[in-house]
Amino acid sequence: MKTLHRTLPILLLMASAVPAMGQPAMPRPGRPTPGMPAQVVTTETFRKIGFDQNLGAQVPLDLAFRDESGRPVRLAELMRGQPTILTLVYYECPMLCNEVLNSLLRSLNALSFDVGNQFDVITASIDPGESPKLAARKKALYLERYGRKGAERGWHFLTGPQSSIDRLAKAVGFRYAYDAPSDQYAHAAGIMLLTPEGKVARYYFGISYPAKDLRLGLIEASDGK
Repeated sequence: MKTLHRTLPILLLMASAVPAMGQPAMPRPGRPTPGMPAQVVTTETFRKIGFDQNLGAQVPLDLAFRDESGRPVRLAELMRGQPTILTLVYYECPMLCNEVLNSLLRSLNALSFDVGNQFDVITASIDPGESPKLAARKKALYLERYGRKGAERGWHFLTGPQSSIDRLAKAVGFRYAYDAPSDQYAHAAGIMLLTPEGKVARYYFGISYPAKDLRLGLIEASDGK
């Protein structure tokens, strides 16, 4: 089938109204982020964040990370000949990244396909200061909530150096930035779907990923579409 800075929430609950293939909504520069009145996104930072739709782009499979156990891994080891959902988040994120993962989990629970069997999930931290211990804690939480056998071998929670994070983010068009005035990271929200060969097949923007759309994407991605 187809550091240690807190993340600045750019898309909140209102993003759930954004269509899966639409553009992510973001606050205006110089205005407080909805729900976070004390935080402001500068114009300079605002211009740096978002998604570039690099459909068909090849993810560098030689990138080195560490999995949740601390074991060094390369992305090539995790691509097991089936489609993969990619999420770029931050394990200590106070809001947005949890919304992304929680929405993904709801969709995964609604699918008849199983993580670790018909497809895999790679969740990678954009914060090079985070540790495998944090990744392991996050993985345990979501595996418990998912509750399907075999998911532990198919849902990977990674941490890695800035060089690997930057190359991965650039390949899939995920633009994020450190916002000095707020001392946080700013980024848009969404997930990406990769073919078994590691090419970008589809984007789902915002924090709502309808299960029927995700299912279709997995089927098409498995065929390299």
